[in-house]
Amino acid sequence: MVGTAVHGQGRGAAKGFATATSNSRVYRYEGLGMLLAIYALALALIAGTVLWFSVSRWWHAAIVALLWIPLFTPVAWWLIGDVSRYLPARTFLEGPERQEQVALTSIFSSVVVSLVLAAALQCLLRWAWAQLKENR
Repeated sequence: MVGTAVHGQGRGAAKGFATATSNSRVYRYEGLGMLLAIYALALALIAGTVLWFSVSRWWHAAIVALLWIPLFTPVAWWLIGDVSRYLPARTFLEGPERQEQVALTSIFSSVVVSLVLAAALQCLLRWAWAQLKENR
């Protein structure tokens, strides 16, 4: 397909597809939404597994929820931040849709990683409490 598409605009560019021009050929990156969905599903499965093993009572879930709140800001600021630097270059669409996708993916990643860290911290605290009770 020959066209004059520049950054997702022009002939042959459809909503939901990113285009790039190389030697006057337009390449469409299809399935990028599926790639992001696979990343999100993998991250959610990891978080679900960690939460499943760390929460055995209802108050453990409450502790994880309380630990998640202060962990979110440092994780979002220093650990995760902008996820577009970690993912392959063509993962996101071009143009204004890119900013929205990067922002939503960054928020989701920060929330999930914060939950995983809170669950791990809750496991560590539970283990330390058991060791403290055992040594009395």
